[in-house]
Amino acid sequence: MYSSCDGIQGMPLAMGYVPKQEFKDVYPIDVGFFKATIFKELDKPFERGNCRV
Repeated sequence: MYSSCDGIQGMPLAMGYVPKQEFKDVYPIDVGFFKATIFKELDKPFERGNCRV
């Protein structure tokens, strides 16, 4: 599929970074369940980008 000149053989597909989250300013459990996070600072609503179709 890839030639040996690609330079990507043996490299990981992706690497994740997850910063340590402190338990401060959290939503109540019922609100957190609805928003899919209890951390207010991680509550980032999805916004469509500027891509024109």
